[in-house]
Amino acid sequence: MDTSRSAAPEISCVAGTNEITQGFKRTPLGIFHVLLHVDSDVLAERIKADEVDARACQWRLDHISDYEKSRPWMESAADLVIDTTNLLVVDITERIAVEAEKRIAEAGQART
Repeated sequence: MDTSRSAAPEISCVAGTNEITQGFKRTPLGIFHVLLHVDSDVLAERIKADEVDARACQWRLDHISDYEKSRPWMESAADLVIDTTNLLVVDITERIAVEAEKRIAEAGQART
């Protein structure tokens, strides 16, 4: 495998994430960064089962290792990391909603 190509997307992602984050900091909007993780084998199964964008299947499969390499910095940058490997969508959305509500309440208390 050519590792010289796989390092570039990680750097681009970090730079892109920093640029987006800085943009949000210039607005009154709060940032609540959620990383939805899934084990690589399950991710590959989900990609193969995707009937909406089947044309992107191989590209997505080819980049799972890039995701795994980038995962440590993405986890450290996230406010909330949810392992979605064995969760239903309703459970994922509930966890996000509960955490978001908690942060909104804490922000309101900090202002008073």
